[in-house]
Amino acid sequence: MRFNQLHTICEGYLFEPSKNDAEILHLLTDSRKMVFAEQGLFIAIKGVRNDGHLYLKEVYEQGVRLFLIEEGNYDVQSLTQLKEAGIFIVKNSLVALQAMATYHRNLFSYPITAITGSNGKTIVKEWLTHLLKEDFRIVRLVNKAKAGNEAAFKKLLKMVEPDLKKIAPHFFIVGGDKEDVMQELRLGVFKAVNSYDCTKDTTFKNFCVNLVCKRHLATAIASAKRMKNSALNDSISLDAPFILNDDGNFHSLGDYIPDKKNPYDESPEVNLVEDLIVREELELNSEMLMDKLTPLE
Repeated sequence: MRFNQLHTICEGYLFEPSKNDAEILHLLTDSRKMVFAEQGLFIAIKGVRNDGHLYLKEVYEQGVRLFLIEEGNYDVQSLTQLKEAGIFIVKNSLVALQAMATYHRNLFSYPITAITGSNGKTIVKEWLTHLLKEDFRIVRLVNKAKAGNEAAFKKLLKMVEPDLKKIAPHFFIVGGDKEDVMQELRLGVFKAVNSYDCTKDTTFKNFCVNLVCKRHLATAIASAKRMKNSALNDSISLDAPFILNDDGNFHSLGDYIPDKKNPYDESPEVNLVEDLIVREELELNSEMLMDKLTPLE
């Protein structure tokens, strides 16, 4: 959901034309808990004891740039101070929040499981996630991994690792080995986590293994075959042992390259300034000598 789409979801209008068409990833209602402020929409709700409109400036200073407020509950002068903010005005903030929740829920086609009661809702939810994760879409875990949760990513990687190992033996990367193929497939998992859309009609496992990982591996194989990588794939190290001497020691190509002073080497054995002076004097004396000698001489 993007900020400029709000008018299609709930009735309202912009305070003024906004260039801020950021994607809304979080809905914020508590000014004391501004988590993911840069990606959130603050919804100012007027309650019996408190009013979210009183904290607009405070929320703005915490990094929020998208606001949804009610008609008649704001001061125009205070809104003009929020220069970089996108402000959407509605008749009722709570009704607008419910409309956005309905819009978001309609993006999904799978059934709802409601857990009610005074106690134990969270632990029951965790149990169900653990029991159903092998057969149903892993949405919660992917969202955690996408947000940077390393433990969640490792769980997803462990889940698809057996399928990746079945794929790896059927492919080969020029200049690489079996482990290089596995590494490319694991990079595909990282791409799949960042690009997976839970609103689409596919499971994460199928999307990751059969689409993203295979495509990423195909791209890696094609890149390895290009001529620009030939120097890397076909080169031989000067330090690689390849000749066994009579004394039983290996020799390398570097052992057969004669030692030569490098004028650009800054080691103590070479005086770069002195070498340049000698070279200039040699060129100057050669020119003077050639001027005085005849062509025959």
